[in-house]
Amino acid sequence: MNRNNIKKVRMERLGFANPFAGESEYDELFKRLQPVSTEYFCEPGRPPSIRNRAIFNDVEYNRLTRQNQEIIKARFQGSTISYVLRDELELYAAAFAKPIRKIDETAMELYTILCRMGPLDKKQLMEEMDLKGPAVTKILQKFQKAFMVYELQPDTFGEQVWQAFEAEWPEFNINSISVKEARRQVVLRFIRNMVVTDFDMVKDWTRFSKSDTKDIISDLLEEALIIGVDIDKEALYFCPGDKAVIFNKIMVGVTPSVFVVHKSDYLYRAYESKLKERYKGKEILQFLLIDGEFGGAVEGHWRIGPHNVENIIVELPKEEAALRKGEIIAKTGELYHPPFSNILKYNGQPV
Repeated sequence: MNRNNIKKVRMERLGFANPFAGESEYDELFKRLQPVSTEYFCEPGRPPSIRNRAIFNDVEYNRLTRQNQEIIKARFQGSTISYVLRDELELYAAAFAKPIRKIDETAMELYTILCRMGPLDKKQLMEEMDLKGPAVTKILQKFQKAFMVYELQPDTFGEQVWQAFEAEWPEFNINSISVKEARRQVVLRFIRNMVVTDFDMVKDWTRFSKSDTKDIISDLLEEALIIGVDIDKEALYFCPGDKAVIFNKIMVGVTPSVFVVHKSDYLYRAYESKLKERYKGKEILQFLLIDGEFGGAVEGHWRIGPHNVENIIVELPKEEAALRKGEIIAKTGELYHPPFSNILKYNGQPV
């Protein structure tokens, strides 16, 4: 298996290799990387962003697409708040919705009020229901995961407004595609984006249960939509169309690069359990993607206000880590710089 080829193609498909200047190219990337979240550690109301993939301000661009309802906010991947393209909402809703098996009396009363009087903000619902804020929030989130209510997202710190999903989006039918087929399509897209994946990567990114993940992979294998191989006692999966590049004996060069990756990034989510285990016991702000693979982390304690980078962890051979010190510190410094932040250490040594 040609790991350099895998890294090269993955960096291209995930948009790292050539950040886009054009909006149409970016729109295609957004479609590939759905659902797209806001950056980790950001203010409420901020639009989604795919950091490092565009040479224009994609936050402001997505603010416009959100205002124009070209992208829609909902809960996907185990209740994570993210955005998908309007014309793909039915697919992703079918794949990630969490239906409510039994609705209690209080929840049904809230839903009825929203259907009759919505849109309403949480304070209005509290007054109508004579309930405290946490109880209302819990019910709303449960309905939101089931795509029964919709949260109208303001661009500021103002109170979110809620509406019955069918009232806000009468044109959508999330039952138009079966759960099984929707999940197969979503997982197949993920495997193609990643070029090669393992079981845990699929499970981490989708947040599906272990048994559901196993069933989806088994179905895709049975229909020959993906290929499975065992390498070094590890089961790996890829699309048939990628077999030639994965097993090509000609080793391509990987362009040296450093990216600082946050915890809502598409690639981080695929490696979440691996990275949590790797940096267990450490407070990690961001991760370092070095030459196409995770090779370090930015350590520190996050605060709403100014906070320092306590240490940049770089897992490269000692000489290479020293040679690339300036490059890595500079890239980290684009996000953490005076007067708000200082980088205190590099691999445990004072900067």
